[in-house]
Amino acid sequence: QLTYDRNAGMAYYPDSGNTISRTDELSSKKGYYYVNTKEFAFKGNVVIKNPQYTLYSDTLIQNTVTDVSYFKGPSTIVSKESFIYCENGWYDKKNDRCQFNQNAYVIAEKNILRGDSLYYERNRGYGKGIGHVSIEDTVEKIIVTGHFAETFRNIERYIVTDSAQLMKIFEKDTLFLHADTLLAIQDSLNKRVINAFHHVKFFKPDMQGLCDSLSYTQRDSLIRMYFNPVLWNDKNQITAEYIDICMGQKEIYYMNINLLARVISQEDSMLFNQVGGLNMKAWFKENELNKIDVFDNSKTYYYVKEDNGDKVGLNVAESKDMTIYIENKQVVKISFLTNPVGSLYPMDKIKPEEYRIDGFTWQIQRRPLKRE
Repeated sequence: QLTYDRNAGMAYYPDSGNTISRTDELSSKKGYYYVNTKEFAFKGNVVIKNPQYTLYSDTLIQNTVTDVSYFKGPSTIVSKESFIYCENGWYDKKNDRCQFNQNAYVIAEKNILRGDSLYYERNRGYGKGIGHVSIEDTVEKIIVTGHFAETFRNIERYIVTDSAQLMKIFEKDTLFLHADTLLAIQDSLNKRVINAFHHVKFFKPDMQGLCDSLSYTQRDSLIRMYFNPVLWNDKNQITAEYIDICMGQKEIYYMNINLLARVISQEDSMLFNQVGGLNMKAWFKENELNKIDVFDNSKTYYYVKEDNGDKVGLNVAESKDMTIYIENKQVVKISFLTNPVGSLYPMDKIKPEEYRIDGFTWQIQRRPLKRE
């Protein structure tokens, strides 16, 4: 049944109907056409079948002049490339642009994009998210959140700002990282590279750190820290010009500590064990520091203790290269590999504040102790 009210300038069907155009076939429970505004309104079980997608909605309004459609109520758009859900939105067919609001999310290949408002231009492959934005990589188990995001080439590249945070989910725990800006790109092998810029801090139960800039590469699972990096693992503070961390899904494998490398741990308020060298390679076992290889201009200040814990003295040693072995969070052996020189000073003959390695800084007050 189809009714045309000439006085009201409206045509409608009250119980199920179809509207067919060159590209779309639409069905709904009720349908209205307003002559003056040249708008269609469809309500109840609205379905649009298009060669490229299928849309399901509760209410749909189409303007035949502007070719803009507005959908209200729970709505989904299904295509070969993606699955889209929202509860309010619009689609500009002429310019191939759309916006999704209210509990909106897009599932595209291995990524899930969420936000209060999601805007997308298909021709440019450009998207924008505003308010409670999250981008989830379901394969790499990485979730990036913030309050503003721009995506390029269907989420292959994106930038997130305003309370930006990255969560990397491991088998036993999660790494939480914050920065002013997070930028994701793809390298020549189509692997993800995520860069964090300015005021970077991260927290993991067994490791914490901060720096100005950081990069994570999916290809080799490397985290690279740049510009005044500081890293903490258990009692150890690690500093250098830049630091590379190789991580698997379960644990840290090793770190490359490059240029003016320093490892410091605190014995008490005035006493610090210190290791310095031009470069270091730190090896881990079950996420605990296990061995440190020190290269070029190696130097240690290490407090020697009896079995009962009493301090015997301070061992000061230099060597071109050295290897430090650690068990149960204690140094158990130091191998001086080239031209070693060392002295042991009794505790009553030293002033601890005078024994500081070049570039010594103790930055415990800056250590992130919680994910917040």
